[in-house]
Amino acid sequence: MELMQIIHGQISYSLNLYKKLLSMEQGNVVASPLSISAALAITAGGARGETLNQMVSHLKFLDNKKLPLHTTYQNLIREYYRAESSAVDFGTQAEWARGQVNLWASQKTRGKINELLPPGSVKSSTTMILANALYFF
Repeated sequence: MELMQIIHGQISYSLNLYKKLLSMEQGNVVASPLSISAALAITAGGARGETLNQMVSHLKFLDNKKLPLHTTYQNLIREYYRAESSAVDFGTQAEWARGQVNLWASQKTRGKINELLPPGSVKSSTTMILANALYFF
């Protein structure tokens, strides 16, 4: 994909997202299309089949042929998104995982966001946590 295609795709995605949010909300709306699209792109890096096709279609600026599959998922998110990933047994470590995500958020936001995940939000039935924090300083 050419750089201009990616830029136009991101702008189109952002405008469509704001239109949708404004049609649903009354009053002020704060959202970060870049953060949302980055989170979805990270997720798409581990998707396959129809799920991947739908995500690529929705995001508009991803090239389905260039997305690595699961075997390189951790390298993809580390290299391109500076994101972290780890395997967790939520059956026995749900509260520990919640604490780790909150610690990550606190460190990355310089203490502005200390509780991204409230108590009880991570359960033994949780299969994945995808966290993203946006703050103003």
